[in-house]
Amino acid sequence: MKTPGRPASGQVKWLRNVKTGAFCWHARFTLNGRRTKFAPLDRRIPEHDVEGARECARLAYDFLRHGGAVSDVARETVGEYAQRWIRSRKANVRSVGDNESHLIHHVLPLIGSLDMLAITSANGDTIVARLDAKIEAGEISDKTARNIWGTAKKMFKDAAHAKPATGLRCLQSHPWRDVSPPERVKTKAALQFLYPSEVVSVLNCPSPPRYFRRYIAIAVYLGLRDGEQRMLRWPNVDLQHGVIQVIETFDKRTGGTRDGTKTEAPRLVPIPAPLLPLLRAMHRESGGKGRVCPKMFGQPSMARALRTWLRRAGITRPQLFVRSSVNRPIRWHDLRATCGTWLAVQGRSPTEIRDLLGHTKTDMTDRYLRNATAVRGGHFGEVFGPLPEVLVGEGSLGWVSDLSETQDRKLSKLLTNVVELTGIEPVPICQIDTIRRRSTRSPSHRSIGPPSETPRILVAQRARTMVRTMRSTSQWCAISSPPPPP
Repeated sequence: MKTPGRPASGQVKWLRNVKTGAFCWHARFTLNGRRTKFAPLDRRIPEHDVEGARECARLAYDFLRHGGAVSDVARETVGEYAQRWIRSRKANVRSVGDNESHLIHHVLPLIGSLDMLAITSANGDTIVARLDAKIEAGEISDKTARNIWGTAKKMFKDAAHAKPATGLRCLQSHPWRDVSPPERVKTKAALQFLYPSEVVSVLNCPSPPRYFRRYIAIAVYLGLRDGEQRMLRWPNVDLQHGVIQVIETFDKRTGGTRDGTKTEAPRLVPIPAPLLPLLRAMHRESGGKGRVCPKMFGQPSMARALRTWLRRAGITRPQLFVRSSVNRPIRWHDLRATCGTWLAVQGRSPTEIRDLLGHTKTDMTDRYLRNATAVRGGHFGEVFGPLPEVLVGEGSLGWVSDLSETQDRKLSKLLTNVVELTGIEPVPICQIDTIRRRSTRSPSHRSIGPPSETPRILVAQRARTMVRTMRSTSQWCAISSPPPPP
């Protein structure tokens, strides 16, 4: 099915008739997106009568249109054009997934079945009114509404002004150029952050797995975006000079890594002195290979886990958990806001905070400064203080140190039934590690991955495997079994 071009229109010109050799007015039209050749009009129209030639051309245009050369009904709906527009953007635009979602959920349900050539500014007003209603109902934020409107407006702008080579141009003018965007909400939700005492409480709490507490410390002390922290690799961490080079981030479209950051420009982030021992310990454990935070997952799941562990740590400040028109629960991204607020409390300049966090403008930095001004006079606490030793020290059993409190309690209960026989040398730690590695090579564990990635349900199974192996070596025995007589 051919796609429509511009609405049929004509152009008149005084030319020589190739058949008769006499000069007369000629006209050509745009039909179905293509220009016709010049055709002669009524030869009785004099050269000076331009308006007469144009009127004759309009009559010829009407005849061709009603005669079937041009259909009054557009051959492409808004929904069909949207599919072509999305396909053309997939190769060059990173936010094409968001564009597609905006159209499918908010724009096409209202105008998707209409003809492209029939779209007017009234249709744009309808979409804006619907978005304003969703903002009022709390279904979407004003920022999301403006992003949706920006996608829809961009599509119709391309329909009117795209380069001819793209094949997207089919309108004479932009129908929504003068349509006002959705309203901005005057009261914005408060920017969440953690006090130093709250960060210390959750880092010292035994309930969260140690790797999760380490990730919290890295997020607060470095202020990286969640995608930047998720894709941070050890080759970009210079422990010798105490600096991190942020050059990659998480790509939501592909689920992998992409070069550059949100603002495209890479940046250097200095490592605070209290964080260096933790990064050195993690570097030794990983061998300096792979990602620094390999267990990080999506933002919603990280946010839910963060709120859960904050409650377990005894942090009950309502602002961190209540959702309202002026407040939202803490997210993982708010750990970055915590870093920005701490830098402002520390007395750093707005320019320095902007450069450390990778902002292009100081608008966001000003929010941190306002928070710091409000809390600096109270008992805010010591920012960027020393980290708990439990995060830095390496566990005696390696992977066991990354277990949560519940997992550790179950494993401890199982291992309390194992004691050393009198006169028998204890099993060295290296031998236990060898036993653990041997047990993970069993066929039942091949698809599980490294011990640090083992699901919770398999922790007890691995412990039992280790105990059975140690019993078989006659070096350990169960307490329930009485020792042999001397």
